[in-house]
Amino acid sequence: MSENEKKSTTSTADQQAVKDAWNQVGIYMETAQQTWTRLAQRNFDFWKDVAGSLRTGPVTADTLAANTARAMSVAMETAQDLWLTAFEPAQREVYAQTLPTAFMYFTKNPDQSGGHDNPDPVHIPVNHQRETLADSAEITISGNPTDPKASAGKALRALDLRLRANRDGSARSYLLEALNFDAAESKLIAGTYVGLIYLTGPPLPLANLRVVVE
Repeated sequence: MSENEKKSTTSTADQQAVKDAWNQVGIYMETAQQTWTRLAQRNFDFWKDVAGSLRTGPVTADTLAANTARAMSVAMETAQDLWLTAFEPAQREVYAQTLPTAFMYFTKNPDQSGGHDNPDPVHIPVNHQRETLADSAEITISGNPTDPKASAGKALRALDLRLRANRDGSARSYLLEALNFDAAESKLIAGTYVGLIYLTGPPLPLANLRVVVE
């Protein structure tokens, strides 16, 4: 390779490096702008709620406690947004990612109407790059009962009825929880099941799901 060709190759590489660097700056600034917009809206909604609670009547201990709880929630969500924006800058490209795993274990309890105790809810955070969040996340699940004679279709149908992943208030997270149903089709069947919790429009995986029914 001639000296001129080497210089040309080096120059092209330098230009691409500069272009990539400014592209990253642009992406970061865009993410920061979205974060500030979200913070402003969150604080506006908070003070609007506080003002509304004060107009409803005299300030009681319950009113003060509720407003204090709202303030703490807003402060924690704001801190999380600032931390993620500062240390996890956005990427426009789609990268393979490591998903957290939500685990739910249903303990057998004949005294319960459904035959099992519901496990504790699981909080599932959402990447800060997602601007708008739906009220609920989608859940898909598969697997087979421990008893080979049991119906896999009925087992999955029961889990579909029992499991929900709804928005956790105003936080950027979803709450995966098991609900109680008296219907016969919601009765759980022992087995091990796997699934995925995700959003659509555009699609975004949130967490792997593992369910064990005793």
